[in-house]
Amino acid sequence: VKNTTASSVFINVAEALKVSEEFSKGIAQLAGVLETGPETIEQAIRDANLEHDVWIPVARAVSPSQAIAAQGFDERFVRVVADYRREYPDSPAFSHLIGYTGIGAGNAVVGKSGVELAYDELIRGQEGRVVYYRDALGEVFDTKIVREAQPAPPLALTIDAEFQKYFSNRLRAGLASLNRNSGVGLAINPQTGEVLALASFPAFDANAFVDVKQGQERTRLLRDPG
Repeated sequence: VKNTTASSVFINVAEALKVSEEFSKGIAQLAGVLETGPETIEQAIRDANLEHDVWIPVARAVSPSQAIAAQGFDERFVRVVADYRREYPDSPAFSHLIGYTGIGAGNAVVGKSGVELAYDELIRGQEGRVVYYRDALGEVFDTKIVREAQPAPPLALTIDAEFQKYFSNRLRAGLASLNRNSGVGLAINPQTGEVLALASFPAFDANAFVDVKQGQERTRLLRDPG
């Protein structure tokens, strides 16, 4: 698992509320660019905690074309910022084990399944906190860093990555020889009880949940009753 650079779109709620009628038209245009509904952006505005920050995310890890289009909006209201997204090499061999991330409350990136979900609080680290001092017009005139951001501690699994890939491939081949596409396999060190490999089929490509280019595959997986 690794993080790769991405772009996210933020809006300035304080500025938007000053010209609500004008910005309401812009919301529909921005929603079209981001391929989402205007109600999604409107809900994000209603849920915004302006004591934390006037800039709130409305779309994470957008495509390059969407980022370019969003940069065409008035920069007082819309900003495209450097962000990150997860990348899952060797998926689907690790898909059920590692899991994937998605968007949670407050448009934050959170674990949705697997290790990403089970250890979400541990591997996300600690967010920093910055206090913005504003005048009566809402303009920032000073800032204060209350808490520095802290990276998460390393998380080591007992899984043997190379053996996991081998194990997954052998299990898939074994199931295919039986004309089956579903099954579970587990490999444990008998001396220590450590889990060395864990595979489940049908598997999936976890990148479909973090790559905007794989929207159709993501929809198919979410609608798959199996």
